[in-house]
Amino acid sequence: MAIDPRFLAESGREVFIGNELLVKGALETEGGVGLMTGYPGSPVAGFFDILGDLKDLLKAKGVRAFQANNEALGVAAVNGSQMAAIKSIVAMKSVGVHVASDALALGTLAGSHPGGGAIVISGEDPWCESTQVPADSRFLFEHLRMPVVEPGTLQELKDWINLSFKLGQAAGLYIGYIVTVAHADGGGTVECRPNQFPSLNTQQKITIDTAALPLDKTVLLPPRTWRKELQTDARYLATMDRARELGINQIIPATRIDRGTGASPVQPSRTDALQEDRSAEAHGRGAHATEVAPLGFITTGMGRPYLEHVLGELGLAGVFPILNMGMSYPADVRLVAEFSKLCKHMIVIEERRSFLEKNIRDYAFKMLPHEQATDVVSRLFGKKFPSGSDGIPDTRGLNYSVLAQKLIPLIKATDEIPAELRNGRLTAEMQRLREASKPKLQVITDKIVARTPTFCPGCPHRDSSSVLLEVRKNFADPDYMKRVHGRPPVDMVAHGDTGCYTMLMFAPTEQLMHNYSGMGLGGATGSGIDPFITNKQIVFMGDGTFFHSG
Repeated sequence: MAIDPRFLAESGREVFIGNELLVKGALETEGGVGLMTGYPGSPVAGFFDILGDLKDLLKAKGVRAFQANNEALGVAAVNGSQMAAIKSIVAMKSVGVHVASDALALGTLAGSHPGGGAIVISGEDPWCESTQVPADSRFLFEHLRMPVVEPGTLQELKDWINLSFKLGQAAGLYIGYIVTVAHADGGGTVECRPNQFPSLNTQQKITIDTAALPLDKTVLLPPRTWRKELQTDARYLATMDRARELGINQIIPATRIDRGTGASPVQPSRTDALQEDRSAEAHGRGAHATEVAPLGFITTGMGRPYLEHVLGELGLAGVFPILNMGMSYPADVRLVAEFSKLCKHMIVIEERRSFLEKNIRDYAFKMLPHEQATDVVSRLFGKKFPSGSDGIPDTRGLNYSVLAQKLIPLIKATDEIPAELRNGRLTAEMQRLREASKPKLQVITDKIVARTPTFCPGCPHRDSSSVLLEVRKNFADPDYMKRVHGRPPVDMVAHGDTGCYTMLMFAPTEQLMHNYSGMGLGGATGSGIDPFITNKQIVFMGDGTFFHSG
């Protein structure tokens, strides 16, 4: 099959979906990516399909690309690759990071090869539309002491693969790379760059000199472990500096100027003496010439594209300064402190729980003088707004509508913003969003059959579930049990499994899904209750369906 020419493009603009951009970003990485692996799951399952489509190209260039049997084995392969100068990528669903966490903790603590590097792509599902638990891998990456990179635009989604390898090389840390459903399933136009392929590859091999291996790094046991831990702060500082150099973290100043006056359309905010000194330092003026925006926004991930969309629709593009923290952990609070000179209140825009906001608060008192940290934190908002009202939601995800309905009241209530920017257009947009949110049709729910997910036509799970429903029916039939088994009827308990199996919870197979613990854990779950009950059990394990007699 011919290779899709988009993946060979060296310049110009091409249209890709998000999963394709992850692969194209890997292909464009300086020095080439030598290993791509992981385990599929929504929303990054398509990543592996694309690798399969490009197998001829990858094999010809000596790139090792394969689907591991699970996430932990994929990370183990990446750990092994860091014995040489190999750039490696491992991709998985958010909950797969849980499975891989042991190997990740060892890998990032030991550190990547100075000429290699490791990126861990985590497919996030903020709206929990295809995920059993409301996972947020950022918190697990923090626990594992892995920097977290959150691209926003589709161009960043592609280009930051390359930048993340550079970021990781600053201190040998593995990089957690957050990809949401909006990224992976969305798409758009990006600027392409030439592909690069590794000189060390499956066709141009090397011989490892085992006597030269740094065993104090590659084999971690006490006291080597705590000695590595003592280096964490220094490694983080080096990574923060590199994130700023690469533009992953950057201040985007307000750019809109009122043509009539030559001044910003946002009125200056008079604050206390400390804030006046801060503004004077920022603008190179005397302390009494204080001008700061009443609001500034700190964004990460999809927060910035959503914010820019909202401000653009409201006619406020360029009015407020923005600090984009593409690396949300560790939080570069020195950059936040610089940004705080440009605005009175800082509003953190991020999906799901407070992660960036929390880390700014934590790191402020760790890295800044106490008085400065107190000032910065006192003006930092996100999940709560300055008025005390609820701010950016901490459950489910964001979109234009959700964010606009939060920001419009905030902007309208900020008196320092001129009235002509706070009324009219904002009021009309808020009314439009409220009207669009109202039900358009009164339905009689008891007469409508809900359409639930089900197995694909031809899926073997259709046959196995049909058989098991018959088994349950027979075991519950007194006549059948007396005639065939000579014993009383049995109510069978079913222990489910991950992915497609979980759809057994819907009719007509709901009696084949009584509980669920995770991938491949049906047997272990059944063993926990088996000694205590008389029921026979049905256990689902991985890709096999088994009848377990207990």
